[in-house]
Amino acid sequence: MANQIGEGQWQGLDGKIYASEGEANTQSGNVVLNNTGGGGGAMPGMVGGLAAIVIFGPIIFAKLVSFLWGLLLKLGIVGRVLTTGLMLIAGPFIVMIIMGLSQELFRGLGTVGSGIVIVSAALLPAAWYFLWHYDAVKLMGASTFSSKIGNFAKFVWFGSLGACILAFFKSNEALRAVISIGASIAGIVFYLISTKKYAREASQNPTIRIPLAVKGIVMAAVVGLIVIYGIAAKVEVDTRNVSRNIEQEGGIAALPANNSAQRKIAARYTAGKTITWYSGCIIYAEPSNKSTIIKEFIETTTLVSTGNVLFIPGTGGRTGWLGYVSVEHNGVEGWLYMPLKR
Repeated sequence: MANQIGEGQWQGLDGKIYASEGEANTQSGNVVLNNTGGGGGAMPGMVGGLAAIVIFGPIIFAKLVSFLWGLLLKLGIVGRVLTTGLMLIAGPFIVMIIMGLSQELFRGLGTVGSGIVIVSAALLPAAWYFLWHYDAVKLMGASTFSSKIGNFAKFVWFGSLGACILAFFKSNEALRAVISIGASIAGIVFYLISTKKYAREASQNPTIRIPLAVKGIVMAAVVGLIVIYGIAAKVEVDTRNVSRNIEQEGGIAALPANNSAQRKIAARYTAGKTITWYSGCIIYAEPSNKSTIIKEFIETTTLVSTGNVLFIPGTGGRTGWLGYVSVEHNGVEGWLYMPLKR
Protein backbone atom coordinates (compact mmCIF):
# COMPACT_ATOMS: atom_id res chain seq x y z
CA MET A 1 0.00 0.00 0.00
CA ALA A 2 2.94 2.35 0.78
CA ASN A 3 5.04 3.88 -2.01
CA GLN A 4 8.82 4.32 -1.60
CA ILE A 5 9.84 7.75 -2.85
CA GLY A 6 13.47 7.77 -1.69
CA GLU A 7 16.01 6.29 0.67
CA GLY A 8 14.25 5.90 4.02
CA GLN A 9 11.16 7.68 2.76
CA TRP A 10 7.77 6.01 2.31
CA GLN A 11 4.55 7.75 1.34
CA GLY A 12 1.25 6.42 2.75
CA LEU A 13 -2.25 6.71 1.29
CA ASP A 14 -2.83 9.69 3.56
CA GLY A 15 -0.16 11.59 1.58
CA LYS A 16 2.32 11.86 4.48
CA ILE A 17 5.99 10.77 4.43
CA TYR A 18 7.14 8.07 6.88
CA ALA A 19 10.61 6.76 7.81
CA SER A 20 9.64 3.08 7.54
CA GLU A 21 7.47 1.01 5.23
CA GLY A 22 5.65 -0.61 8.16
CA GLU A 23 4.53 2.71 9.60
CA ALA A 24 3.38 3.93 6.17
CA ASN A 25 1.39 0.72 5.60
CA THR A 26 -0.23 0.99 9.04
CA GLN A 27 -1.42 4.52 8.39
CA SER A 28 -2.60 3.54 4.88
CA GLY A 29 -4.62 0.71 6.40
CA ASN A 30 -6.32 3.15 8.75
CA VAL A 31 -7.28 5.31 5.80
CA VAL A 32 -8.85 2.33 4.00
CA LEU A 33 -10.78 1.27 7.11
CA ASN A 34 -12.08 4.78 7.70
CA ASN A 35 -13.25 5.12 4.13
CA THR A 36 -14.96 1.73 4.18
CA GLY A 37 -16.67 2.48 7.46
CA GLY A 38 -18.01 5.77 6.14
CA GLY A 39 -19.45 4.09 3.04
CA GLY A 40 -21.01 1.24 5.01
CA GLY A 41 -23.24 3.62 6.89
CA ALA A 42 -24.93 4.70 3.65
CA MET A 43 -26.42 1.27 2.90
CA PRO A 44 -28.75 1.07 5.94
CA GLY A 45 -29.79 4.63 5.20
CA MET A 46 -30.71 3.74 1.63
CA VAL A 47 -32.68 0.67 2.74
CA GLY A 48 -34.50 2.72 5.35
CA GLY A 49 -35.29 5.40 2.78
CA LEU A 50 -36.71 2.87 0.31
CA ALA A 51 -38.78 1.26 3.05
CA ALA A 52 -40.20 4.65 4.02
CA ILE A 53 -41.11 5.35 0.39
CA VAL A 54 -42.88 2.00 0.03
CA ILE A 55 -44.75 2.34 3.32
CA PHE A 56 -45.65 6.01 3.31
CA GLY A 57 -45.15 7.10 -0.32
CA PRO A 58 -48.65 6.18 -1.59
CA ILE A 59 -50.26 7.88 1.42
CA ILE A 60 -48.29 11.07 0.87
CA PHE A 61 -49.14 10.92 -2.82
CA ALA A 62 -52.86 10.53 -2.01
CA LYS A 63 -52.72 13.53 0.32
CA LEU A 64 -50.96 15.63 -2.32
CA VAL A 65 -53.47 14.71 -5.04
CA SER A 66 -56.42 15.38 -2.75
CA PHE A 67 -54.95 18.76 -1.76
CA LEU A 68 -54.72 19.73 -5.44
CA TRP A 69 -58.23 18.29 -5.83
CA GLY A 70 -59.44 20.69 -3.15
CA LEU A 71 -57.84 23.62 -4.94
CA LEU A 72 -59.71 22.72 -8.15
CA LEU A 73 -63.00 23.31 -6.33
CA LYS A 74 -62.26 27.05 -6.44
CA LEU A 75 -63.07 26.87 -10.18
CA GLY A 76 -66.81 26.54 -9.55
CA ILE A 77 -68.78 24.33 -11.93
CA VAL A 78 -65.61 23.65 -13.92
CA GLY A 79 -63.98 22.31 -10.77
CA ARG A 80 -67.04 20.20 -10.07
CA VAL A 81 -66.82 18.61 -13.52
CA LEU A 82 -63.03 18.10 -13.37
CA THR A 83 -63.10 16.46 -9.94
CA THR A 84 -66.01 14.25 -11.00
CA GLY A 85 -63.78 13.12 -13.86
CA LEU A 86 -61.07 12.31 -11.32
CA MET A 87 -63.58 10.17 -9.45
CA LEU A 88 -64.09 8.15 -12.64
CA ILE A 89 -60.38 7.30 -12.46
CA ALA A 90 -59.91 6.95 -8.70
CA GLY A 91 -62.64 4.34 -8.18
CA PRO A 92 -61.39 1.79 -10.75
CA PHE A 93 -57.78 2.45 -9.70
CA ILE A 94 -58.49 1.44 -6.09
CA VAL A 95 -60.58 -1.55 -7.18
CA MET A 96 -57.82 -2.79 -9.51
CA ILE A 97 -55.29 -2.63 -6.65
CA ILE A 98 -57.60 -4.84 -4.60
CA MET A 99 -58.14 -7.14 -7.60
CA GLY A 100 -54.41 -7.51 -8.05
CA LEU A 101 -54.09 -8.73 -4.47
CA SER A 102 -57.13 -11.01 -4.65
CA GLN A 103 -56.78 -12.53 -8.11
CA GLU A 104 -58.38 -15.87 -7.28
CA LEU A 105 -61.48 -14.19 -5.86
CA PHE A 106 -62.01 -11.93 -8.85
CA ARG A 107 -61.03 -14.62 -11.33
CA GLY A 108 -64.11 -16.46 -10.14
CA LEU A 109 -66.22 -13.52 -11.30
CA GLY A 110 -64.97 -14.00 -14.85
CA THR A 111 -64.34 -11.32 -17.45
CA VAL A 112 -67.89 -10.00 -17.39
CA GLY A 113 -68.19 -9.90 -13.60
CA SER A 114 -64.84 -8.17 -13.15
CA GLY A 115 -65.77 -5.67 -15.86
CA ILE A 116 -69.05 -4.87 -14.12
CA VAL A 117 -67.19 -4.30 -10.83
CA ILE A 118 -64.75 -1.88 -12.48
CA VAL A 119 -67.45 0.01 -14.40
CA SER A 120 -69.55 0.26 -11.23
CA ALA A 121 -66.53 1.57 -9.31
CA ALA A 122 -66.18 4.30 -11.93
CA LEU A 123 -69.81 5.39 -12.42
CA LEU A 124 -71.50 5.00 -9.02
CA PRO A 125 -68.96 6.94 -6.86
CA ALA A 126 -68.65 9.64 -9.55
CA ALA A 127 -72.42 10.14 -9.69
CA TRP A 128 -72.65 10.15 -5.86
CA TYR A 129 -69.84 12.72 -5.65
CA PHE A 130 -71.37 15.03 -8.28
CA LEU A 131 -74.89 14.90 -6.84
CA TRP A 132 -74.27 14.72 -3.09
CA HIS A 133 -70.66 15.02 -1.94
CA TYR A 134 -69.16 17.89 -3.94
CA ASP A 135 -70.45 20.61 -1.60
CA ALA A 136 -69.15 18.73 1.46
CA VAL A 137 -65.65 18.54 -0.04
CA LYS A 138 -65.77 22.21 -0.97
CA LEU A 139 -66.81 23.06 2.58
CA MET A 140 -63.88 21.07 3.99
CA GLY A 141 -61.30 22.94 1.96
CA ALA A 142 -58.13 21.55 0.43
CA SER A 143 -56.23 21.02 3.70
CA THR A 144 -58.98 19.18 5.59
CA PHE A 145 -59.97 17.11 2.55
CA SER A 146 -56.33 16.13 2.07
CA SER A 147 -56.16 14.96 5.69
CA LYS A 148 -59.38 12.90 5.35
CA ILE A 149 -58.17 11.24 2.14
CA GLY A 150 -54.81 10.57 3.78
CA ASN A 151 -56.59 8.63 6.53
CA PHE A 152 -58.63 6.72 3.94
CA ALA A 153 -55.42 5.91 2.02
CA LYS A 154 -53.88 4.49 5.20
CA PHE A 155 -56.67 1.93 5.49
CA VAL A 156 -56.45 0.93 1.83
CA TRP A 157 -52.67 0.89 1.56
CA PHE A 158 -51.85 -0.76 4.88
CA GLY A 159 -54.49 -3.38 4.14
CA SER A 160 -52.86 -3.93 0.75
CA LEU A 161 -49.40 -4.20 2.30
CA GLY A 162 -50.74 -6.74 4.79
CA ALA A 163 -52.15 -8.80 1.91
CA CYS A 164 -48.79 -8.54 0.10
CA ILE A 165 -46.91 -9.79 3.16
CA LEU A 166 -49.29 -12.73 3.47
CA ALA A 167 -48.85 -13.45 -0.25
CA PHE A 168 -45.09 -13.61 0.31
CA PHE A 169 -45.66 -16.41 2.81
CA LYS A 170 -48.14 -18.08 0.41
CA SER A 171 -51.04 -17.73 2.79
CA ASN A 172 -54.68 -18.47 1.97
CA GLU A 173 -56.03 -16.39 -0.94
CA ALA A 174 -59.36 -15.82 0.80
CA LEU A 175 -57.63 -14.40 3.89
CA ARG A 176 -55.67 -11.93 1.75
CA ALA A 177 -58.89 -10.88 0.03
CA VAL A 178 -60.66 -10.39 3.37
CA ILE A 179 -57.83 -8.21 4.68
CA SER A 180 -57.54 -6.10 1.52
CA ILE A 181 -61.27 -5.66 0.91
CA GLY A 182 -62.09 -5.34 4.61
CA ALA A 183 -59.49 -2.59 5.11
CA SER A 184 -60.84 -0.68 2.10
CA ILE A 185 -64.43 -0.92 3.35
CA ALA A 186 -63.28 0.23 6.81
CA GLY A 187 -61.55 3.20 5.14
CA ILE A 188 -64.76 4.17 3.34
CA VAL A 189 -66.82 3.91 6.54
CA PHE A 190 -64.25 5.94 8.50
CA TYR A 191 -64.22 8.62 5.80
CA LEU A 192 -68.01 8.90 5.72
CA ILE A 193 -68.23 9.14 9.51
CA SER A 194 -65.45 11.73 9.74
CA THR A 195 -67.06 13.93 7.05
CA LYS A 196 -70.62 13.55 8.29
CA LYS A 197 -70.86 17.03 9.80
CA TYR A 198 -69.61 18.63 6.57
CA ALA A 199 -72.15 16.64 4.54
CA ARG A 200 -74.96 17.73 6.88
CA GLU A 201 -74.00 21.40 6.66
CA ALA A 202 -73.50 21.25 2.89
CA SER A 203 -76.97 19.73 2.39
CA GLN A 204 -78.51 22.78 4.05
CA ASN A 205 -76.71 25.26 1.77
CA PRO A 206 -75.91 23.50 -1.53
CA THR A 207 -74.08 25.23 -4.37
CA ILE A 208 -76.76 24.03 -6.79
CA ARG A 209 -80.13 22.79 -5.57
CA ILE A 210 -80.76 19.55 -7.44
CA PRO A 211 -84.22 18.09 -6.76
CA LEU A 212 -84.20 14.68 -5.12
CA ALA A 213 -86.27 13.28 -8.02
CA VAL A 214 -83.58 14.38 -10.50
CA LYS A 215 -80.89 12.74 -8.38
CA GLY A 216 -82.92 9.55 -8.32
CA ILE A 217 -83.35 9.61 -12.11
CA VAL A 218 -79.62 10.16 -12.63
CA MET A 219 -78.68 7.30 -10.31
CA ALA A 220 -81.24 5.03 -11.99
CA ALA A 221 -79.73 5.95 -15.38
CA VAL A 222 -76.25 5.11 -14.08
CA VAL A 223 -77.42 1.74 -12.81
CA GLY A 224 -79.13 1.19 -16.18
CA LEU A 225 -75.84 1.88 -17.99
CA ILE A 226 -74.09 -0.66 -15.81
CA VAL A 227 -76.78 -3.25 -16.56
CA ILE A 228 -76.57 -2.53 -20.31
CA TYR A 229 -72.80 -2.88 -20.17
CA GLY A 230 -73.14 -6.20 -18.34
CA ILE A 231 -75.62 -7.57 -20.87
CA ALA A 232 -73.55 -6.42 -23.85
CA ALA A 233 -70.35 -7.84 -22.35
CA LYS A 234 -72.07 -11.16 -21.61
CA VAL A 235 -73.40 -11.44 -25.17
CA GLU A 236 -69.99 -10.61 -26.63
CA VAL A 237 -68.15 -13.13 -24.44
CA ASP A 238 -70.73 -15.87 -25.09
CA THR A 239 -70.58 -15.28 -28.85
CA ARG A 240 -66.80 -15.35 -28.81
CA ASN A 241 -66.78 -18.55 -26.75
CA VAL A 242 -69.26 -20.25 -29.09
CA SER A 243 -67.15 -19.33 -32.10
CA ARG A 244 -63.93 -20.47 -30.39
CA ASN A 245 -65.43 -23.78 -29.26
CA ILE A 246 -66.78 -24.54 -32.72
CA GLU A 247 -63.44 -23.75 -34.34
CA GLN A 248 -61.56 -25.90 -31.82
CA GLU A 249 -63.87 -28.79 -32.52
CA GLY A 250 -63.27 -28.38 -36.24
CA GLY A 251 -66.95 -27.85 -36.99
CA ILE A 252 -68.69 -25.18 -39.04
CA ALA A 253 -68.12 -21.88 -37.22
CA ALA A 254 -70.04 -19.73 -39.70
CA LEU A 255 -73.81 -19.15 -39.64
CA PRO A 256 -76.36 -17.75 -42.15
CA ALA A 257 -77.37 -14.09 -42.04
CA ASN A 258 -79.54 -13.37 -39.00
CA ASN A 259 -80.10 -9.59 -39.16
CA SER A 260 -80.86 -6.93 -41.75
CA ALA A 261 -77.23 -5.79 -42.09
CA GLN A 262 -76.02 -9.32 -42.77
CA ARG A 263 -78.88 -9.98 -45.20
CA LYS A 264 -77.89 -6.88 -47.22
CA ILE A 265 -74.34 -8.17 -47.45
CA ALA A 266 -75.47 -11.67 -48.46
CA ALA A 267 -77.63 -10.18 -51.21
CA ARG A 268 -74.50 -8.92 -52.99
CA TYR A 269 -73.25 -12.46 -53.54
CA THR A 270 -76.14 -13.99 -55.49
CA ALA A 271 -75.49 -17.01 -57.70
CA GLY A 272 -73.41 -16.03 -60.76
CA LYS A 273 -71.88 -12.94 -59.12
CA THR A 274 -68.24 -12.48 -60.18
CA ILE A 275 -65.69 -12.00 -57.40
CA THR A 276 -62.26 -10.70 -58.34
CA TRP A 277 -59.59 -11.43 -55.73
CA TYR A 278 -56.47 -9.31 -56.19
CA SER A 279 -54.12 -11.30 -53.99
CA GLY A 280 -53.68 -14.86 -52.82
CA CYS A 281 -56.80 -16.64 -51.58
CA ILE A 282 -57.77 -20.08 -50.33
CA ILE A 283 -60.83 -22.18 -51.14
CA TYR A 284 -61.83 -24.59 -48.38
CA ALA A 285 -63.91 -27.76 -48.76
CA GLU A 286 -66.13 -26.63 -45.85
CA PRO A 287 -66.82 -23.20 -44.31
CA SER A 288 -64.10 -23.67 -41.70
CA ASN A 289 -60.40 -22.88 -41.78
CA LYS A 290 -59.77 -26.33 -40.29
CA SER A 291 -61.28 -28.10 -43.29
CA THR A 292 -59.38 -29.37 -46.33
CA ILE A 293 -57.84 -26.78 -48.66
CA ILE A 294 -58.96 -27.70 -52.16
CA LYS A 295 -57.48 -24.75 -54.06
CA GLU A 296 -54.99 -22.00 -53.28
CA PHE A 297 -54.27 -19.01 -55.51
CA ILE A 298 -51.33 -16.62 -55.32
CA GLU A 299 -52.14 -14.34 -58.27
CA THR A 300 -55.23 -12.27 -59.05
CA THR A 301 -58.17 -14.66 -59.43
CA THR A 302 -61.75 -14.43 -60.70
CA LEU A 303 -64.28 -16.57 -58.87
CA VAL A 304 -68.04 -17.02 -59.29
CA SER A 305 -70.41 -17.02 -56.32
CA THR A 306 -72.86 -19.90 -56.08
CA GLY A 307 -75.20 -17.96 -53.77
CA ASN A 308 -74.42 -19.00 -50.19
CA VAL A 309 -72.94 -16.65 -47.58
CA LEU A 310 -72.10 -17.54 -43.96
CA PHE A 311 -70.96 -15.21 -41.15
CA ILE A 312 -68.56 -16.06 -38.30
CA PRO A 313 -70.09 -15.23 -34.89
CA GLY A 314 -67.99 -12.98 -32.67
CA THR A 315 -66.42 -11.06 -35.56
CA GLY A 316 -67.62 -7.83 -37.06
CA GLY A 317 -68.45 -4.44 -35.69
CA ARG A 318 -69.01 -1.20 -37.52
CA THR A 319 -67.12 -2.32 -40.61
CA GLY A 320 -68.57 -5.79 -41.06
CA TRP A 321 -67.89 -9.48 -40.38
CA LEU A 322 -65.59 -12.28 -41.42
CA GLY A 323 -67.21 -15.20 -43.18
CA TYR A 324 -67.35 -17.59 -46.12
CA VAL A 325 -68.86 -17.26 -49.59
CA SER A 326 -69.56 -20.37 -51.66
CA VAL A 327 -67.68 -20.08 -54.97
CA GLU A 328 -66.82 -21.98 -58.14
CA HIS A 329 -63.66 -21.77 -60.25
CA ASN A 330 -63.21 -23.85 -63.38
CA GLY A 331 -65.51 -26.55 -62.07
CA VAL A 332 -64.02 -26.57 -58.56
CA GLU A 333 -66.49 -25.59 -55.83
CA GLY A 334 -65.71 -24.61 -52.26
CA TRP A 335 -65.81 -21.82 -49.70
CA LEU A 336 -63.82 -18.59 -49.89
CA TYR A 337 -62.83 -17.07 -46.53
CA MET A 338 -63.11 -13.29 -46.75
CA PRO A 339 -64.15 -10.05 -45.00
CA LEU A 340 -67.83 -9.26 -45.52
CA LYS A 341 -67.96 -5.46 -45.35
CA ARG A 342 -71.10 -3.49 -44.70
